[in-house]
Amino acid sequence: MSCVIRVIAPPDGEVMPRPRWIPERISTTARFEPCPKCHALTIRALDNPVAGIDTRLDPTPLDLVAELQARISGRWTYDLIGIGARKEIAFRDQWRIKKRNWPVLPRHQCPGPVPTTALLRTRRKREVDDEPPF
Repeated sequence: MSCVIRVIAPPDGEVMPRPRWIPERISTTARFEPCPKCHALTIRALDNPVAGIDTRLDPTPLDLVAELQARISGRWTYDLIGIGARKEIAFRDQWRIKKRNWPVLPRHQCPGPVPTTALLRTRRKREVDDEPPF
């Protein structure tokens, strides 16, 4: 018994269109985005480069007791891994949960602890003194 797999590829030079079910801007790189339901500030990324799950996290790090409470309540926890601007998330499974080398973040639950307005920067108007000092 044999199986033949036929791969249909676009002609040279053409790009295959992205399927509608694949989100446009999601990757393994973690970035701040507002939650579409409660508009709280979240961190969004795929949790794995292969067959990753689109994951939203609350940006508040957990200590050991808070992580235990989150896990008991059914919320998954993740490590925020990386140095500098490129950060990724990794699910805290039975091997990762033994160590705390990175900040631990819980999966987002509406309403979130941080409002989206925390990301906005407001500029103050500088007071200009038109009078010379002499």
